[in-house]
Amino acid sequence: VQTAAVSAHDARLDIEADGVVVPYREIALAAEVSGRVTFKSPECRAGRYVKKGTLLVEIDPRTYDLEAKRLAIEMDQTEATLEELSIERENAESLIALAEEQLTLQRRNTQRVLSLSERKFATDAELDDARQSELSTRNNLLTLKNQLQMINTRRARLEMARNLAEAKLEQAQLDLERTRIAAPIDGVIVADMV
Repeated sequence: VQTAAVSAHDARLDIEADGVVVPYREIALAAEVSGRVTFKSPECRAGRYVKKGTLLVEIDPRTYDLEAKRLAIEMDQTEATLEELSIERENAESLIALAEEQLTLQRRNTQRVLSLSERKFATDAELDDARQSELSTRNNLLTLKNQLQMINTRRARLEMARNLAEAKLEQAQLDLERTRIAAPIDGVIVADMV
């Protein structure tokens, strides 16, 4: 057995090896939306090192941008219609309150004419006119209540339409974001299929 003292080695040590480099992790990037490629980064080539967030490819965003704008306008229209409906509802409630007051007055008048008719101070024609007026007022009140129910039904339908438009707008904005493909991590580009 031979022993030797350990000494520092300052010279270069070359080791030659033959083989294939295999990445620790490989990520395949693909476009999530369709369209024509309008921009390809010079960094987007096989063998190039890229940092996380580097824009690699951009798909023409105009179609997706227009769709997002259209849906935003559609949402604004739905909101405006809902606002109009709220005003319409307030007006209908006010008209119902007035019609109920009018019905109360008509009932009192009918009772007065009925009382006078029983004492022979009013004719049957006057009693019929009073009842006709009361019936007309009740009919008017019922029509107004039906209109209020229709307004409530339209409101529910418009709220569902607004929610649908909101979901479509979110999808359009997501598609617009997906037109830009960036490097998700730092790494080397293995293959360039664009």
